[in-house]
Amino acid sequence: MPSGKQIFFYVVLSLFLSAELFGQSSILSGQIVDESKKPLLGALVYMNNDKEKRQDLSGPVAQAITNAEGRFIIRVPNSDHLTLTVRHLGYATQHRSVGNGDSEFIIVLPEKPLPLDEVTISSLKGEKPYQEASVPVAVLTSDQWQNWMPRDLPEVLDNMPGVSKASDGPWANSVHVRGFGEDRLVRMIDGSRIETATDLSGALSTIDMSDVERVEVIKSGISSLYGSGALGGAINVITRSSEYNSQPYWHGSAALDYQSVNQMWAPKATLFAGGQKWNAKLHFGYRDAGDAYSPDGPIPNSRFTDWNLSGRIAVRTFENHEFSINYQKYEGSAGIPGGDNFPNSARASYLDFDRELVSLEYQIIDLLPTLKTLWAKYYHQDIFRNVEVIPNVPSNTNGNIRVTPQLLNPSATHLTNGGLIESQWVFGGRHELTVGWELWQRDLESQRTRYILQEVLAPAGNVVNSIDLIKGETPIPTSSFQSNGVFAQYNIRILPKLDFTAGGRLDRITLSNEESRDPEYLIRNGERTDNPPGQIIVYPDTSTSNTTWALHAGISYHLNEDISLTTSYGRSYRAPSLEERYKFINLGNAIEMGNPDLVPEQGNFLDAGIKINTSRIQLTGNVFINYIDKMITMAPADSVSFFISDDAGPSQKTFARRYQNINKALLSGFEVSVDWLAYSSGVAYGQLNYVRGIDRSKEENLPQIIPFNGMIGLRQKVRDAGSIDLRVRHFAAQNNVAEGEVTTDAYTLLDCFFESEPLRMSGWQLQFTAGIENITNTRYRNHLSTNRGFWMLEPGRNIKCKVSILW
Repeated sequence: MPSGKQIFFYVVLSLFLSAELFGQSSILSGQIVDESKKPLLGALVYMNNDKEKRQDLSGPVAQAITNAEGRFIIRVPNSDHLTLTVRHLGYATQHRSVGNGDSEFIIVLPEKPLPLDEVTISSLKGEKPYQEASVPVAVLTSDQWQNWMPRDLPEVLDNMPGVSKASDGPWANSVHVRGFGEDRLVRMIDGSRIETATDLSGALSTIDMSDVERVEVIKSGISSLYGSGALGGAINVITRSSEYNSQPYWHGSAALDYQSVNQMWAPKATLFAGGQKWNAKLHFGYRDAGDAYSPDGPIPNSRFTDWNLSGRIAVRTFENHEFSINYQKYEGSAGIPGGDNFPNSARASYLDFDRELVSLEYQIIDLLPTLKTLWAKYYHQDIFRNVEVIPNVPSNTNGNIRVTPQLLNPSATHLTNGGLIESQWVFGGRHELTVGWELWQRDLESQRTRYILQEVLAPAGNVVNSIDLIKGETPIPTSSFQSNGVFAQYNIRILPKLDFTAGGRLDRITLSNEESRDPEYLIRNGERTDNPPGQIIVYPDTSTSNTTWALHAGISYHLNEDISLTTSYGRSYRAPSLEERYKFINLGNAIEMGNPDLVPEQGNFLDAGIKINTSRIQLTGNVFINYIDKMITMAPADSVSFFISDDAGPSQKTFARRYQNINKALLSGFEVSVDWLAYSSGVAYGQLNYVRGIDRSKEENLPQIIPFNGMIGLRQKVRDAGSIDLRVRHFAAQNNVAEGEVTTDAYTLLDCFFESEPLRMSGWQLQFTAGIENITNTRYRNHLSTNRGFWMLEPGRNIKCKVSILW
């Protein structure tokens, strides 16, 4: 039972809080509509003391999200100097002055077919308008791809200038940026690194595009910000999140997708909720697909099934403080019709491809007059890959012994733990400084089990004895890769039209591995031997460290309000991965070895660009030239020596392919993209992409270089019906191929998509989307595809449709 003093204290506190909450504030409500007076769902409405102030933790004094009827309610402090700001993707941002006595608004948002000037980039360490970035960067937002109904992230990025999709099959896709594959790119989701093997695609296929808000791609060496791995650039996927709201709210969406090319069904749902001090998001998605069809018939073993779950919750712990937790879970299984490591006859499948991410973030805004942001983050990501390979190769008979490979089962667990502290400072209005420290570590454990049938034959050829042999192997020894680095970036407006940016990073790379042997064990007819005769030490236990550095500099010169010129230089690096140092792969096609003596790759990157941004045209053009030294390449080795584990003296030699620092590469090219508001309801767009790759060591072509390609299209708004997107993509023949690489014929693809206007009812909206990819059912091969055997073709005509409910 509380005492009288306690009761008095609670009463006084309640009255004080009531005065704070209600005595100095008022209720403002309104509706956000488009130019045809139709309500807009999900518009962000926030109140500032100054319309130029940032929309962050300290910027808005209050904010709200519109519901399906476009309505909002916001509690604002009494003041004569407030500005109401409304933002919505695809619409022009609006500002409205608010004074005492105002209580109801109807605000019209004009549609903005060319929205790039409203886009900000967060992957350059601090929010920066797209038009002001001197480093070559591209961004796609969800409103740009939602009518495409993409299967995965690489399919979206394939529409970005300078970025191309590579494929091990309909599910296992990856990307190349200006000729660099994923092994030379940093891949992130919400700023958390995705670290796993890159010899087989799949990491980016674990991301549900219906849970993604936007994707940013830095298309140049950026190790100066992200350290090792960012030799050729970085990809950052920003997932959807909820917003704070002056009043408690919740809204959501549900959708069902279908694609005919592989009979894929994909239900998904997302819920958003929030209040003045908290916000949360919950998303679930599921996909089930059969074998995809090419113009020549089904692509064997290309089916997949997966599901994903993600959630995020953020809390304002104190004024200008935010704590957030992010969780993502993915589980899938898929056929792998591609993959260079497998024999053409093999049937390979992911029995399991799982990804789990947990991250914690804490952010403080305006801690000091000059310290604008202080941000700390920790993340843990676990990726498990379990592959089944049925070799389908003939038996090998030696004398009276017949050996038949039956099954191969490699698997690996990739654990990444990372931490980051980053601060952003502003001095004198013209000087911006970002300083940070990052520590991350990847731990790898792998195993491979080989099932072999060994039979003893009589002279007549009949089997007189058989042995079921199980061989345990370690494709990569238990090992770790740790990066400990500090970085800084400085921005200054030298002149009213001239901005300068420079940054650098210093990293200490530490690698270690445990001893690995081959075989690790043998099981003969159920009897296990851990030290079988002839066991060899593939890699002894070792530990090594090295220090690496990187830098970048860029200039952005604004000729006028509409045109800017950019130029940038970067010195970037990539330390050899665990796979490149310690690989021991024998999947039935070839033996591939790592090399512990590899040194980091180094690159110099030059880029020059132009950006034009007017009310009717947005154009971006870049030319680039990149020099890479000490490039790591798999090449034939004269011999590889192994130590016999039970005898340190003799050694065993075998021939294999091994990673080596032998190449010097030159990659150059250009890319142009343009969006033109041809008339009030139609936007014509197009792009051109070209990259040339030369091995300067041999004066030969580099492998896996996408041919010259381009795209033209038209997005047409149909009044009261929806919008149509018609596009044509053309890829030239690729005859500049590396030794042993297959040339690719030219081809043209025609696609068409339609998205309806939302059908608005009381409290919810219904929307339909449909499209056809490869309308002409063109028979073609992606030059970056690794499909094996006779199935080198990409999927054929694909009819897509989706029904969505929003509330």
